[in-house]
Amino acid sequence: LIKVSDDLVSGGTRVAADGSTPEERIHALVAFHVEFALGNADVIRVHDRDVVHLSAQDHSAVRRLQRAYIELWIDTLHPLVEADADELRLRVQACFGLINSTPHSTRAAARHHSATAAVLAAMAESALRATSEKHRPAGFLQHVGDILEEPRALRSVDDPVIEGEAERHHVALSLIHI
Repeated sequence: LIKVSDDLVSGGTRVAADGSTPEERIHALVAFHVEFALGNADVIRVHDRDVVHLSAQDHSAVRRLQRAYIELWIDTLHPLVEADADELRLRVQACFGLINSTPHSTRAAARHHSATAAVLAAMAESALRATSEKHRPAGFLQHVGDILEEPRALRSVDDPVIEGEAERHHVALSLIHI
């Protein structure tokens, strides 16, 4: 796991350095990480399972490398997104979660299709640049706030909080997966 973490830092540093603009650098980092995740699904699964079983020294080394990789992404994202360091870190780690979920969310055959990589890269870049609530009109996420204040085990497609055909369709699909 130390070698994999080191490879991510050195590879990420290399591809980011090849970009001449912040836009090119973040695009290169996303493409690099998507390629890694799709090509190394087993490594991600092993990391998820075994990182807690590393010796203290190895665990420390992996964490140091992970922090360096995260900082590389934060430094690259900073000129593109108006946010403080904590929010940039949140965006980067959420992006990693999205990309690194591929071993669990895709079939092995799909990981070899360029369309999978393209969709994943587009989603990752969108997640990195998503507009936060403070930049949206008042009330944009009011129904989410209502849900958080009054949690329900199961939402109905007829719930008055859910307005519009698209939202009803989304909720109906969500209910199918419960």
